[in-house]
Amino acid sequence: MTEARIPPYSEEAEHAIVGCIVVDAETALGILAELKVPQGAFHIPAVRTIVECATLMQSTGRVVDATTLTVALRGSGKLDAIGGARFLDAGVDSMGSVAHCQYYAEIVLDKWHLREIIRIARDAEAAAYESADADQTEEVRSLAEFNMASLDGTAARRKRTPTQIMTDQAAMWRKASEVGCAGLPTGFRFFDKGLGGLLDSGIYYISGKAGSCKTTLVRQIIRNVAMRGIPVGAFSLEQTEDQLWGSILATQTRQSVYWLNAGNRFKVNLDILEAGIEQTATLPIHIDDRPHTLSTVWGGARRMVAKGCRLIVLDYIQRLSQDRKYSGIEEWMTACSGTMTSIAKTLHVPVMVVSALNNDDQLRGSRMLDYDAWAHVRLEKGKGDRVVKVHVEKQRFGPICDGGDLELDLNGNELMEVDNAEPER
Repeated sequence: MTEARIPPYSEEAEHAIVGCIVVDAETALGILAELKVPQGAFHIPAVRTIVECATLMQSTGRVVDATTLTVALRGSGKLDAIGGARFLDAGVDSMGSVAHCQYYAEIVLDKWHLREIIRIARDAEAAAYESADADQTEEVRSLAEFNMASLDGTAARRKRTPTQIMTDQAAMWRKASEVGCAGLPTGFRFFDKGLGGLLDSGIYYISGKAGSCKTTLVRQIIRNVAMRGIPVGAFSLEQTEDQLWGSILATQTRQSVYWLNAGNRFKVNLDILEAGIEQTATLPIHIDDRPHTLSTVWGGARRMVAKGCRLIVLDYIQRLSQDRKYSGIEEWMTACSGTMTSIAKTLHVPVMVVSALNNDDQLRGSRMLDYDAWAHVRLEKGKGDRVVKVHVEKQRFGPICDGGDLELDLNGNELMEVDNAEPER
């Protein structure tokens, strides 16, 4: 008979944390917040209850000490469950010094990480046993890889209380008032001012007919975000990795892809182009140009986010390969839409999707693309060869705004907003 094993935890360190909170709650809770120690990291239920109560008290501006904690716990009916006020006193007795609080917290965090590793491994084992066919292998593997790589943030987000969620939301809006938008800035006013930037868990569709510069706009947003030091993951199902990096390099060095491909040495400067390679290569852009099904794009997105990517781009959705039989394009695109929505919501990153249009200017394949979109931006050719008109067809958090006009620069690599492109707000 196999002996049951006790999960890794440190009773001494957890009790010491209680003592630190009783003696100096401001310092102790500040350290826990700085180290991002989730309340679920405390294995002892009584300690977890005390940390939750103290955190809530501090967030509402109340004084936290032995007396106020005892009163609060008694008022919520939890004092007897933790062993009474004696448990708080025992924490003070077991504490060496508040100055050692960070050391205690790091022990708690390390033990919690070990428990999470055990949980993830068991979940992966169970999923592997339940996997019915080979098509699920990639999903099982990538999910285990993502969970292990993003251990801190994923678990911490899952354990947040309503108070923490609303506090984070208020902090996001405060930052938006300072930087100009709540989400990732794209470098385009119609996106950042009109739509609030690229918000976490949001789905953004960029559509247009052939030649409307969809890929050019998305490529420039990828570059603009990456130039801020924010990693971007891109599934390039239409262009190759060579073509995408080449276009980014040409834009960075102000050279024309058209004239480069034409071999016109009078229109380009290859010395400037080659000098820009090293700097352009530092941009945190992760490109995957392989063919993908819904399950493999899921796995690829998890790996990209595990590497730190905060924006996922798919160019374009109709290029995804079917991984099973579907009754028609409607069912297939509905499945694709659901997968893109799940990726954004589960991985907590914005997802930007390029889509083709039907002849009636609707997103091709399924109305679910429109329903699931947080925003739908449609591009069309304007008057003149270099003008692109922007139409914001849907905007979940506000009125539909006129995106104005974009204009291709003389190199044909970059879209720029004209002076009247400030959106209505």
